Amino acid sequence: MPHAENDNLEETPLFSEKCYRHRTSNVLYTEFVKSLIDVEPSDWLLDTIGNYQSNPEIQKFPHQSWSLTVDENKRATLVMKEDEELDSPIIVKEEIEFTNFPVDDVTFVFTDNILMGNLEYALDYRGEN
Repeated sequence: MPHAENDNLEETPLFSEKCYRHRTSNVLYTEFVKSLIDVEPSDWLLDTIGNYQSNPEIQKFPHQSWSLTVDENKRATLVMKEDEELDSPIIVKEEIEFTNFPVDDVTFVFTDNILMGNLEYALDYRGEN
């Protein structure tokens, strides 16, 4: 069970790093995710992924791969799949008219109520060094 240091920050036994609790949901996120959303305040991404977690259809997927792709006009597509495989079916696809997100293409993993980068998941969470 994570131990709360304050309202926004928690330590979790799954990582040596710190995880943060989103202000409007129960979602935890890693320092990597925090570094991306802090560049240009992009809390909307945490709001969106967090809101989907209350949907019973989404809750059926304990391991979720979320990809955000931003085009040159700052429009974005957010996609959720059951896993990172290319042939995995799309569960959620949301078009976003405008975003200030700082990177063009990024994939996150949501599992055990923690949002992390897909490489963090591969290296830290699953222990694949």
